[in-house]
Amino acid sequence: MQEITLEEIQKTCLELLKELDAFCSARGLQYFLIGGSALGAVRHGGFIPWDDDVDVGMPREDYESFCRSYADGDTFKLSLLGKTEGYFNPFAKLCDARTKYEEPTSRSVSQGVFIDVFPIDYVCESQTAIKRAMVRKRLYNYAFTTRLDAQKYRSEPISKRILRKAMSKAYAMRDPVAASEAVVSGIASSKPTSRAMNIWGAWNEREVMNAEWFGEGTTFRFEDMDCPIPSEWDKYLSRLYGDYMSPPKSPPHSHGHAFRIED
Repeated sequence: MQEITLEEIQKTCLELLKELDAFCSARGLQYFLIGGSALGAVRHGGFIPWDDDVDVGMPREDYESFCRSYADGDTFKLSLLGKTEGYFNPFAKLCDARTKYEEPTSRSVSQGVFIDVFPIDYVCESQTAIKRAMVRKRLYNYAFTTRLDAQKYRSEPISKRILRKAMSKAYAMRDPVAASEAVVSGIASSKPTSRAMNIWGAWNEREVMNAEWFGEGTTFRFEDMDCPIPSEWDKYLSRLYGDYMSPPKSPPHSHGHAFRIED
């Protein structure tokens, strides 16, 4: 296998996004670029220069329909918790089967270069319930998806690392599907509320938004595509990133390494 460049990874992610866009358009399913991809659309007109994936959010009903109806092909495959062996992320990844992706900090397998597909849920008004759910979410991540000996944890006090490992081992005794559903059921609402959230997003409580901010979406250019991002994108991005138009002085590291599978 030959390692591929960041430029090639981004090109592959764009192919995956076009596949998702065509599938959703044909079936009337709504999606948004969210997180760093929405930021990239606004600030860069495409990928954040160092980003190596795409983040997509879908209203829960559309997300469930997408996961039920998408059929794997030779090139693109959908990784799902409870269906894909060795996959523990509680959200979907649309992957390129011509590649292999290695995330050194993740226990969860990936079939290849990917885009993340997250459900967007209405959530309850209780801040206490949200905080409780975020504790359960962190336990889920420690138990099933994160390698606790990764560099990101080595700077923690030894007492905290021991406690984290003990708690994650206890949580890992559970079925991952049931454990992930317990996180969601603790705060998600089956009926519309004033707030919506990417429960599995990186920013935890900051992911709680006014539901109207998502709306029907606003179209922005993303590389050579026109893609929807949340309607109230300035409020959305400010909520997540603060001064989002100022790039960080030290860009974050990539998620991992990607390789082209030889024929």
